[in-house]
Amino acid sequence: MVRRGFLTASFVLALSSSGCSSDPAPTGTLKDGYEVGNRLENHTFTGRKAGETAHVPFALADFKATHQLLVLNVAAGWCSPCKEEAKEIQNTIAPKYAGKVAFVSIMLEDSARNPATVDNVDNWIKAYSITSYAVARDPDRWVAKFFDPNNMPLNVVVDLSTMKILSKVIGADLLRVQADIDKNLK
Repeated sequence: MVRRGFLTASFVLALSSSGCSSDPAPTGTLKDGYEVGNRLENHTFTGRKAGETAHVPFALADFKATHQLLVLNVAAGWCSPCKEEAKEIQNTIAPKYAGKVAFVSIMLEDSARNPATVDNVDNWIKAYSITSYAVARDPDRWVAKFFDPNNMPLNVVVDLSTMKILSKVIGADLLRVQADIDKNLK
């Protein structure tokens, strides 16, 4: 519990020093789009699913058969809070919601702010010992439609039965992400 408080304090400190933000997203109606209340496009990424070694294409809705919710976590190699989130999701959050919530981390950029490569994805998985969730890259910058990519990390909680965006958290606030998950799990 003390460690979690320390990590949360570290996220807040990193948030304030990195230019990240945690402003609430506006709400909308259930239409296609990128805001809370909109229906998320079923985009396909190429990456490594949990525990897999090969990079394969997968669509976001592929997780619908086995999970209720999806958390789309957007990260970059230059983002210190993203690195902390990768560890926290792997070690604490993904195991807590196993079988209920699918986590997909999208590597948007490397440490030099270039588009992430397959090697960046593999190095990210290795650096944070990720085995419990999928990690993919986004060479077309599809996720950049959701927010200003200079403000990372981003976590989008999606109801997989409808693909409705339930919440969008910009900035390092995994406690808020967990609260949004808890509020929406059936």
